[in-house]
Amino acid sequence: MNQSSPKKTPSRLALCLSVGLLIPGLAQPEADSSCANLESLAWLLGHWRAEAHETVFMEHWSLGEDGRYIGHAEALTEGGGATNFENLWLEERPSGLFYVAHPSQNPAPVDFMLVECSPDTFRFENPEHDFPQVIQYDRMGEGKIQAHVMTLRGDGFKLQFESFEAE
Repeated sequence: MNQSSPKKTPSRLALCLSVGLLIPGLAQPEADSSCANLESLAWLLGHWRAEAHETVFMEHWSLGEDGRYIGHAEALTEGGGATNFENLWLEERPSGLFYVAHPSQNPAPVDFMLVECSPDTFRFENPEHDFPQVIQYDRMGEGKIQAHVMTLRGDGFKLQFESFEAE
């Protein structure tokens, strides 16, 4: 006969969860509190260049007078003509940090809210937008970043950017 009662013995699931919280690496990481302001994203500031499919992609980020990070992105063909451009900005709001994109073909800007952040990655999402729904930047080392432009399912593309000195 089993002498332990459910009231006195924790369930196996509760025990596993408790042990998982005590062993480093098994617990879910807490959100990095340094991501509460734009300064944690400062490694994006500068001039970035990527090449893919006979197109050159450029992003330029700077600190705006109003405290926002102001960006400009463009895609250039081999001949130097712009095929697409957009104005971008990162800003703090009472509800969090936002990446705002205003592509040339859109009548209004689109907001993406910061949902994940670490010292080398930040991810913004807008599940209501058709495409993209996710914009993520990863710092890949000194002078290199990777941008992910995708749906919530992961469909989309990645660009490998390298920093450069603007003239």
